[in-house]
Amino acid sequence: MKFFKKIEMVISNPNKFFENAKKEHGMLKVFEFYFIFVLVSMILNTLMFLPDIIKQKSSDIATGNFLLFVIFMIIMVLVMTTLVALFSFVIYYLYHILIKIFKGKKGYRETYKLLYAATPLLLVLLIPQYGFFKLILYPLFIIAMIDTFYLEYVGLQRLQKLSKENAISVVLISAAIGVLTMWFFITRGIIL
Repeated sequence: MKFFKKIEMVISNPNKFFENAKKEHGMLKVFEFYFIFVLVSMILNTLMFLPDIIKQKSSDIATGNFLLFVIFMIIMVLVMTTLVALFSFVIYYLYHILIKIFKGKKGYRETYKLLYAATPLLLVLLIPQYGFFKLILYPLFIIAMIDTFYLEYVGLQRLQKLSKENAISVVLISAAIGVLTMWFFITRGIIL
C-alpha cells in the first residue's frame, strides 16, 4: 500500500487498515512510514526556525562559512530524524511489555505496527511549531491524541487480539504513563 493510501485508510477505515497491516512482513514498512513523517516534520520546523538561526550565526555565515553551515544543518536534521525514528523501537518494545501483561497474543512485530495508529499525531506534528502555527497546534494536538487513542484501541484488538477491556486498559495506562513522563520532563525544564 502506498504512503498516502495508508494515511487515508488508517484514518477513514482503521478496522480494514489493521486487518491489512497483519499481512505486512517485518517492520521496515512501518519504520519507513514513520521516518518519512519525522523527516518532513524536522525539515519544516528547521526551515521555520532558520531565519532566527541565521540571525544568531550571521557573523559566521558572513565570513564565508555558509556552505559549512548548510552542510551542518543537513547533517543535524538527518541525525535527529534517525535518532527519533530509531527511538520508536525502544518505545514500542516497552509498549509491547504492557501489551503482554494484558494478554497480547502476538509478537513484537505486530506491536510495532501499532505505530500506524499515531498517524493523526504525525500529521499534526507536520505543522511548524513556530509563531501563529503554535496557536493552532495545541487544539489540533488534543484532537489528534483522542483519535490516536481510538486507533490504538482498534489496532490492539486487530493486531494483538486483545479483548475490548484489555485494549482500553492498555490505551489508558500507556496514556497515563505518557502524561506522567511529559509532566516529569516539563517540570524539570527539559522540554518546553
